Amino acid sequence: VSFREDTEESPTYSSKDLLEKDYEKFDEIKTRLPKGGSFYEAMIKRGLSHRVILDFVEKAKPFFNLKEISPGTPVNFFLSKGILQKIRVIPRITQELVFTKNEDSWVFSNHILPIKVERILFAGNIKASLWESAVESKLSSKVIEEFTNIFSWQIDFSRELRKGASWALLVEKKKVNDKEVGFGNILVAQLLKQKNKM
Repeated sequence: VSFREDTEESPTYSSKDLLEKDYEKFDEIKTRLPKGGSFYEAMIKRGLSHRVILDFVEKAKPFFNLKEISPGTPVNFFLSKGILQKIRVIPRITQELVFTKNEDSWVFSNHILPIKVERILFAGNIKASLWESAVESKLSSKVIEEFTNIFSWQIDFSRELRKGASWALLVEKKKVNDKEVGFGNILVAQLLKQKNKM
């Protein structure tokens, strides 16, 4: 069982708010860098010249090294009447590199996406094990491990924790552009072993 308690947002701007309306007027082609591929090859396939690609790499270098881009990285192309106008590279969950055609040149911009942090309360009753109960509540394995580590010096989970015990956990959940990207810190942890609260 999980409950949303409240939310807070990091103090930065959202590329989604600034750019999505601008993207809507283009035809978008979504791709991912293939295994064994490179940023250079992906740009060559779109008809960009060697000089332009090197210029892209140099402009982005202070923010991200495009020569080290990983396979699977989203690389989206935006066309107007069949002509390439924008390129969006997403090397990290919180970063977008955007190249925009401006007459005879390309303009580069680096966008840092804000991470929204929600505080979520998870709770459950133990039927077989704490692990199974926590998994049923959609907690990640990493958070469950951190949770058990908190009480590992107080209780033997394999022997002392029986059916009927309950637990509760207030944890941070991170989102970028309304998409869940992982959990943050455990803020409060509670374990009720029959009559003993921890």
